[in-house]
Amino acid sequence: MEKVIIVRYGEIGIKSYWVRREFEKKLMDNLSRALLENKIEIEKIRQRGARIYVWCKQMKKVLKVIKNVFGVVSYSPAQIIKTDLEEMKKTALKIYKKSKKKKFRITTRRRFKKFPLTSMQISSEVGAYIVEKTGAKVDLEKYDINISFEVDKKETYVFYEFYKGWGGLPIGTQGKVLCFTTNDVESWINVWLMARRGCEIVIADAGKNKKRAKNFDKKYYYTEDVLTYYNISNAKDKIGRAVDIAKLENAKAIVVPQKYVGKFEARTDLPVFYPSLGFMPSMLRKLWKEVGLD
Repeated sequence: MEKVIIVRYGEIGIKSYWVRREFEKKLMDNLSRALLENKIEIEKIRQRGARIYVWCKQMKKVLKVIKNVFGVVSYSPAQIIKTDLEEMKKTALKIYKKSKKKKFRITTRRRFKKFPLTSMQISSEVGAYIVEKTGAKVDLEKYDINISFEVDKKETYVFYEFYKGWGGLPIGTQGKVLCFTTNDVESWINVWLMARRGCEIVIADAGKNKKRAKNFDKKYYYTEDVLTYYNISNAKDKIGRAVDIAKLENAKAIVVPQKYVGKFEARTDLPVFYPSLGFMPSMLRKLWKEVGLD
């Protein structure tokens, strides 16, 4: 049975047609780069509707990598079957039995509108079949497994696993920013937040965090643009040096931690952003632990 990974995105889908197409292409490029850099061979990748489909053999490894490609909201490993109601019933029953779960739910998204049954009717028919064969209980809210169908004209995608990505926008879609970093957690959360927003990153590091920058580059920075790193820890005027680097790199803005509020504005005409402004220390520590930048 043919297998594929379905990748979903969010904010990209609300852009105007031409902007959306550019962002979709960028996300596909970044996904391809992420897989190739992690030595995962791609058999095929394509975009249709609000989905990107990735064919490759190293499924378990792929699932760990895709999460860290910004722009990805969620993803699921799926089976591809023929668009046929009986085939859907048999596949769902097999998945349910193999899962050894108790309460289940069937969800259908019908992209091929000429299929003779509506999405709700398909779900009802498949669910009734499983109940008939196993005596299982349907629960639309407190289910143990949700078997999902995405119905196309000739083929249907079946999946039951649902993984969350970090969302945001693909890196390289929102221009270049300079991130002023120190040894504190907040400044590196800023790097992560701006990359998640789709920005190209230049780091002016007033601490000694080259290893941390390499870790971020390897784990999250999937784009053809290079993550640029400057160590300015020995500069007497660190703020002035960071401003000079921003000009040199043609950055569109400077990103700094909260404790530097007001200290950069007098030194540059560029916008100064504080993406973590308002974050409580507990929130920063929690996010730091989740994203794993050490």
